[in-house]
Amino acid sequence: MARRKLAPATKDGDRLEMLQLLAGMLAKRLDQGVDDKSLASVAKQYRDTLREIEELKGANGGGDQEIDELMQARAAKGRPGAVRERRNSG
Repeated sequence: MARRKLAPATKDGDRLEMLQLLAGMLAKRLDQGVDDKSLASVAKQYRDTLREIEELKGANGGGDQEIDELMQARAAKGRPGAVRERRNSG
């Protein structure tokens, strides 16, 4: 199966697919070797792309299962909020 190109994915407007393709391209570039001048910026772009993919997956219901389980347990105990209210009201 041929790998899809970035341009058609961009035209289709599927942001997650675009980011996944970009991550693959960046990973391949890192694997093949990057000159010392470019290494830091390519590595940073790769990390940022992976972070954005994870954020999109979370927004689309594909978030971290462990966090989801913790939030469900808190809700079951009557404490659904993640932030505590102020302890001192004065």
